[in-house]
Amino acid sequence: MHQLASIEGKNINIIKDLKPEDVMTLEKHTKIVSIFIKNISRIKIANDSFVAYENLIKKFMSKEITYHDLSKNIHTYILNYLAAFRAFLDHWDTHLKRSYGEESVSYQKFKEGTAVEFDAYFSYRFIYELRNYTLHLDMPLSSLTGKIDDNDNISVEIMVNRDKLLNTYKWPKKVKLIDMPVEFDINIHILQSFECLKRIQNIALNLGDINKVYNSAIYLDNIKIANTGNCSFGLVEHDGQTKETYKPQKIIPLPIMEASEILKMIQ
Repeated sequence: MHQLASIEGKNINIIKDLKPEDVMTLEKHTKIVSIFIKNISRIKIANDSFVAYENLIKKFMSKEITYHDLSKNIHTYILNYLAAFRAFLDHWDTHLKRSYGEESVSYQKFKEGTAVEFDAYFSYRFIYELRNYTLHLDMPLSSLTGKIDDNDNISVEIMVNRDKLLNTYKWPKKVKLIDMPVEFDINIHILQSFECLKRIQNIALNLGDINKVYNSAIYLDNIKIANTGNCSFGLVEHDGQTKETYKPQKIIPLPIMEASEILKMIQ
């Protein structure tokens, strides 16, 4: 038997019994919403790494940490972002290829989206290839300089040397690293490359059937609307004994709250 239940702490409160067709419908909508949630979260690792890097810089600029703290940690934070940048792209690529096929319209649209970012933004090309450089050769920074202006405002320059990069690694010509100044600040390119990822994320999310996701989110959200309270919900499987004596054999959490967030996002 299956039942819909609300869950508050250790308390499981049965809302209603479910017919087999009700269970199938609930599981279908849960699967659709769960896949979309997973796809939304694909950018999370890159976002977390970017925010951590950005916060490190902000802490130095607000004098929460010293120059020594900044210089000791900056390489790690940059490496983490570079790895997350490539992982985001690789994970989406693999997911879409497996889901739709390499020759599919959906996969080709994704590749077109990444190509647009690659062609339009040096930052995207540079950060993409810099991951290989740091993985196989060396750390890229040539200097890290903290500055204080006349108003006591702190800034930081995170510089790389173009010629050092070119002389120690075979950069693809299409990156156009040769066109950059001999010394340039990597910070702006980290910031801009993350904006590129956000645009790619939007393209990838919209490759799926958004209307189907919306309808499934509505279905799950209606469960919350019909059963108010600060609780989560689950699909309960049990052995068919009476309600007074049965013990649940399995409780499947339902993404009700996530469905509500999806509705806010889509609307």
